[in-house]
Amino acid sequence: MSKIQSENRQLKQRSDFAEGIINTLRDPLVILDTELNVLAANESFFKNFASTGDEVHGRSFFDIYGGIWNQAILKQTLVKTLQENTPFHDYVLQPDVAGHRHKTLLLNGRRIYEQGEETGQILVVIEDITLRRHQEKAMRFQADALNRVNDAVLAIDGEGYLFYWNCRAATLLKIPSDTTDRIRLDDICIKIEGNLPGFSPFLLPNNRGESIVFALKNLTKNSI
Repeated sequence: MSKIQSENRQLKQRSDFAEGIINTLRDPLVILDTELNVLAANESFFKNFASTGDEVHGRSFFDIYGGIWNQAILKQTLVKTLQENTPFHDYVLQPDVAGHRHKTLLLNGRRIYEQGEETGQILVVIEDITLRRHQEKAMRFQADALNRVNDAVLAIDGEGYLFYWNCRAATLLKIPSDTTDRIRLDDICIKIEGNLPGFSPFLLPNNRGESIVFALKNLTKNSI
């Protein structure tokens, strides 16, 4: 085998190895050249965006899939990454194309290096955070609702530490709003017994198997 054949074989082996790794990744990703055309993408990208290699390879990233990526700020971000070798993180994109208008995507990208040298290519990883955003919105709504009730509501994790309390609980138990200390259930019980006569804890239903959620109710006529 000649030296050239050996080098070509090694290059193909490295390429196949890299492609194998890329295709095992859960999140969609795409590799762009210096003109921001698509060089490669993984199986997750094709699955999530209902496209094939023939439909995207060699085409401008901004033209594929109905122009889903065709946004001015994203273009500027990618160009800056190419020209200044500046990675970008947590770029939020809300597509304005049919079938994706209610999705929220998170993009991260950086220049690709091979054996310590720049290749002039960009790797872009795409994460669908739609469900996460909906969950965060629901949690904010729940927290706001719990802050409006008169009972103190607290939640304890599986290790016995407080991980949630509403405004009423913070007031009654004198929990600083900026506290970073982990508060144990034992400490909460001591405060209840010593400082809150007439208050008793009542378990509340919850769908988190490893946590305990309870409310402090004032059983006396006069509330604090």
